[in-house]
Amino acid sequence: MNKRTTNNVKRISHAKDARKRGNLLNVVNYILGRKKEIAGLVRRHRTPFYIYDREALDSSIDSFLSSFKREIPSFKGYYAVKLNHHPFIVKRAVQKELGLDVLVDELDNPELKIRLRLEARKRGIPVIMATDNGDNIIFDIERYDLDKKLMLFNGAAGDLTLEKFKNFQPQDMPRLATQIAGPHVVVPRMLESVFEVGKSLYSWPQLGDAAALAGVSVAYVVKRLALGEQLKSGKLEVNLDSVFDPKYHSPDAVADRENRRKKILKNIGL
Repeated sequence: MNKRTTNNVKRISHAKDARKRGNLLNVVNYILGRKKEIAGLVRRHRTPFYIYDREALDSSIDSFLSSFKREIPSFKGYYAVKLNHHPFIVKRAVQKELGLDVLVDELDNPELKIRLRLEARKRGIPVIMATDNGDNIIFDIERYDLDKKLMLFNGAAGDLTLEKFKNFQPQDMPRLATQIAGPHVVVPRMLESVFEVGKSLYSWPQLGDAAALAGVSVAYVVKRLALGEQLKSGKLEVNLDSVFDPKYHSPDAVADRENRRKKILKNIGL
């Protein structure tokens, strides 16, 4: 067995040990062992609520970082805020030196989108966001690292603040979502779907090919940011239809899309 094979065997063994330590039975036993403490918390606090184990969290972060640093000494970990955006978790991640050089917005909650941008702008952290748009995506880049006076969402929703958002009514949400996405680039069938959100649709429709395209685009933009390459704030359209559909740019197709778009935007007050 050569050195490379031996290393792989060691890694597999470590992985098996990790699975044993983290299996469901151990988690259940851990909870049962502290059931009196947990029952006491239930009596003191309203439910549902979260219970976080600081020691277990710290141990998981340390184990994650050390595993990579054994192989790559210069490794630096980053925390995915979408995983859990609770302030306690995020603060511990920062204290453990899990960095945040760019914020990738994949949230559906508009209030959280606003709050994240306010914090990113205050700290000078760029924000990027890929929004599904049929089979395509709309890509937003907000360079708060270059301009801390930049308006949220590049001004797509006007001078939007938390205070203004809290005064929005449920019927205002389709208009706000369309403003943020970009009414001039959202394809008509996506605009038509906005009215079904909360009815026949849970949220903004997502297709597998658009999700894959978003992942590729996010990775590319993050790489450019990491390398210090030029990248401007703004809204971009990554449109596969315009590349592969031979009729996409024909006068009739353009006119049809614009007429459908204008009709829908009028209905939502845009």
